[in-house]
Amino acid sequence: MDKTYGFPVFPVTSCPATAVDWEQAAKQRNCSLTGVRDTYLCLPNQEKTTLLEFCYDKVRPMVQEDNCIELAGSGTINQYGCTMFTAGCPKNPYFSDFIYNHSSCLNINTQDGCYHEDPSCPNKTFNGLERDLTYHTTGEYWIAGLVIGILVLIAVFALIISRRRIYRFLRSRKGERRHHEAFQLATTTCSIQSTRAIKKRSQWDSIEDAQPNVSNPAPPPPPPPPSNT
Repeated sequence: MDKTYGFPVFPVTSCPATAVDWEQAAKQRNCSLTGVRDTYLCLPNQEKTTLLEFCYDKVRPMVQEDNCIELAGSGTINQYGCTMFTAGCPKNPYFSDFIYNHSSCLNINTQDGCYHEDPSCPNKTFNGLERDLTYHTTGEYWIAGLVIGILVLIAVFALIISRRRIYRFLRSRKGERRHHEAFQLATTTCSIQSTRAIKKRSQWDSIEDAQPNVSNPAPPPPPPPPSNT
């Protein structure tokens, strides 16, 4: 709790962006919901280095068109002309507790102490109602680095798996080629041996045909009859 002001104020990193969130924040701070006194407010401080939420102990002010509001001094709500804004400057009067409808009045660069929509603000980068620009940007870089690191790891693993699959495929193809070559060699060898056997058989048949047939020789002549002497 900041004790600079005449009533309790609490630094926050963002202000409610809708009526529902605004009412919920008011309940959490035990602020009045009547919209007259002790109204919940969430505003930049005058230096625009932080956002402050508090129960305003006076009657809620009406803010003129072309103005944002800030908490200044010991608890005074000052109007801040915003006609130089590139976008989002209120074009109609509004009650202070309806400032959530004018997000440009809540988007501040806490590092340089300025509104993001002010052209003179050094850093125009912001995201929604995030207030701490340095923290927010660092967080974005950290998340981006993490995502890139994960993607790199996935790519490396994919490359390793792909190389292994290609290596296995090539080994398989090489084995198939060797098997095919061995089969062809065996087939060729058998064919040559069969041809040689047939030729040798043909040569033996030719030799047998050229020799005389002695398998059935002529019977010997009968012996002479015995003499009767």
